[in-house]
Amino acid sequence: MRNQTSSSSPKSPWLSPEDQRLTRWIGFGLLFGFFLWLAWRVREILPLFLLGLFIAYLFDPLLDKLQKRGWSRGRAVWLVYMLFFLFFSVMALIVIPVSVAQVRNAVTNASVYQDKVLDLTATGEEFIKNYEVPKQVLDAITQAKERLRQIVPKIAERLATWLSGAVSSLFLLIILPIIIFYFMNEFDPLRLRALSLVPEDFRDDVVQMSSEVNDMLARYVRGQAVVSLLVAVTVFVVLSIFSLIFKMKYAMVLALLAGITCLIPYLGAAVNALSTGAVAYLTADHNQWGCVIGVVVSMVILNQLFDNLITPRLVGGKVGLHPLIVLFALMAGGQMYGILGMLIAVPVAGSFKVLLLHLFPKLKTPLSELEKLDRRYRPRKKERKEEST
Repeated sequence: MRNQTSSSSPKSPWLSPEDQRLTRWIGFGLLFGFFLWLAWRVREILPLFLLGLFIAYLFDPLLDKLQKRGWSRGRAVWLVYMLFFLFFSVMALIVIPVSVAQVRNAVTNASVYQDKVLDLTATGEEFIKNYEVPKQVLDAITQAKERLRQIVPKIAERLATWLSGAVSSLFLLIILPIIIFYFMNEFDPLRLRALSLVPEDFRDDVVQMSSEVNDMLARYVRGQAVVSLLVAVTVFVVLSIFSLIFKMKYAMVLALLAGITCLIPYLGAAVNALSTGAVAYLTADHNQWGCVIGVVVSMVILNQLFDNLITPRLVGGKVGLHPLIVLFALMAGGQMYGILGMLIAVPVAGSFKVLLLHLFPKLKTPLSELEKLDRRYRPRKKERKEEST
């Protein structure tokens, strides 16, 4: 009888609930550490998959629209994929080889361009000597010339090394369309699986915040992608005209640089004008200053056209950030992560704004209501005078 009761009684757990919870958190920590170690080990190929996921994210709204019109997910993916593959083929077969060839040509002629810059500084020194200029200024110019002689060969050597590594890794881009194809097919299942990992009590809040952030990022990223493409094409056409007239070089590289730097507010326009002007002076066969003035004026006009007309229509200021916040975000991003930080600073700041507005709904209070609040609690002038008397 005693043996029967003892055998039928439930067995006590090997670990207490507190120990089980601690063990579970330790397991999560070890798993997270393993994934960090794995990401570090595959850091050279990881950006390729992140790029594929990012491009699939850009195309997902178009795929959803096609599905709403009765298309199956597979047919929609094939249509969008073929359009992207056509664009990617043009980039891979025309734009990239021409750009690489132009950069190689610039590296080869680096010493020639260095001599032109030194001649220009020498002319400036002769002009400055006609005036009473402090000796410190002349010494600074001399030091700058010496640094230029030392820096240019090093930059050319680094560019040559980068080119050799880039060309040798171009075969990885062949895999990119395949990665994009699979991500476009599996984007919705991945999103739903990630949502299922969120605790049910917080799921509604997470869905609302993520949808708002996603809408903001979608408008910003897709609009900026179109603007970047238009800027690159327009700059290439304009510089090609100057290439025909003045025999200016490197139009393709400058166009790609303009398309990338236009993503950085304020700074991109300055980099575009300065880089094209410098290349115009260094590479034009005749009438160098005329080419420089024409190129710089053209770039300024294009920048104003895009900043005031085209970009507001395509992007529409959907991030909704104050210019001071934009400047702070750009400076903070540049200080922490350099050029990459400046590229992602504005959308990241916009995402933080969406999260703050969700966590603190009173921040959405209109300014008119806040002015009423200010009038209620601020003492009037008459009351102040009575108190003073």
